[in-house]
Amino acid sequence: MFFGRGLVWAEGDDHKRQRRIYSPAFSASKARAYLPVFTGCAAEVIAKWSNTIVASQDASAVIDVTKLISLAALDAIGRTAFAYEFHAVAGGDNELRKSFHNIPHLTFGNPSDLAILGQGIAARIPITLMWFLYDNLPLEALKRVHRFTALATRVSRELVADKAEELLAGKDKRDIMSLLVKANASSNAQTRLTEEEMIAQLHTTILAGHETVSTAMNWTLLELARNLPAQKKLRAEIFAMEDTIRARGESEFTATDLEQNMPYLNALLKESLRFHPPIYSFLKVPISDATVPLSKPIVAPSGEVFSAIAIPKGTAIHVSIAGFNRNKEIFGADAHNWRPERWLDGTVRTETFPMGPYAGMTFSSGPRNCIGWRLAVLEMSALIIELTKNFVFELTPSTEKVRREACNLMVAVIDGEEEKGMQLPLKISIVSRQ
Repeated sequence: MFFGRGLVWAEGDDHKRQRRIYSPAFSASKARAYLPVFTGCAAEVIAKWSNTIVASQDASAVIDVTKLISLAALDAIGRTAFAYEFHAVAGGDNELRKSFHNIPHLTFGNPSDLAILGQGIAARIPITLMWFLYDNLPLEALKRVHRFTALATRVSRELVADKAEELLAGKDKRDIMSLLVKANASSNAQTRLTEEEMIAQLHTTILAGHETVSTAMNWTLLELARNLPAQKKLRAEIFAMEDTIRARGESEFTATDLEQNMPYLNALLKESLRFHPPIYSFLKVPISDATVPLSKPIVAPSGEVFSAIAIPKGTAIHVSIAGFNRNKEIFGADAHNWRPERWLDGTVRTETFPMGPYAGMTFSSGPRNCIGWRLAVLEMSALIIELTKNFVFELTPSTEKVRREACNLMVAVIDGEEEKGMQLPLKISIVSRQ
């Protein structure tokens, strides 16, 4: 219902075909070209927060960071993926933006006992009956999803038509949707997508690309507020990099600066993504019978020793990203602590335990890993740099009541105020360059 029949839904040959078509749009070179977009989105947030702080009496303000961070991430995905303006940070009257606001938490967060029972029953009834119920049950959560998907489908069709016209007119747009429409113009059936698959790509990109980044950014800002020495160390690296940039006669950070010349930034980002993976588990279903070897033998209550597990075809396997990311054998005895230095001092045993891209298992692994992970890392890097060099983040009394809420994502809410959705109030002040 959320993602449509796109890359997340597809399996087997359909998944291979879609992945092959999408991959060029998410290459490293394409991701680096979007850096100015991310910096621009950060600048809009900085302007809004600065105005609030300047208007306060003590040169600081308590701000719920989840709101503008989420809107900035939505603007970023609109501009990079579709060359589409949500005008989210600016407060524009965009239907899709309003329909999408806080939808994962409103749909899946803090479920009632009846909702939990319904989800359990839904997993055990025929798929056709389940679809009928999803389409017809008068539940507000389902109505909200239907409104979002209907609106997103309409916008998708308009975008695909616009991109096709631009292609015919010889306009070489570089956003992700334009690249997909261009690939779809091929006579080769293996490089084409159906209209339904194209529409699903918009749903997938907005939901997977926007919510995960904004959620990860919220947790990163919380850890910076909790760990002021780390915040100060990151800020020093940023200022030093700015000196280097000026010395070479330039004024802006490049993607190479972010990826190769700022080790503490990368260590801090990896640690936040490890410690707070936005998606905490994922589902794997083997398409054939398999025997999976174990890194350590398991001793059954009977005393029998197993060095492998037989998994029949079709078994639903829920893999815990959060569990892997806090495995002490991989990340050290203090794996349950947030400590960026582990990525710099050799604590992390990447040579012994295969991982997904960048940070543990956060972006999944193998042929179904997150196709947009480079884009997400670069966007977060740009946001962290711009926000940290301009603001100091500190805890507030309300921060003590922040807890995790599982709603397919792991979002921050205030204990006792779950009905308000995502919240993370931090004290923010403007950085003194001295």
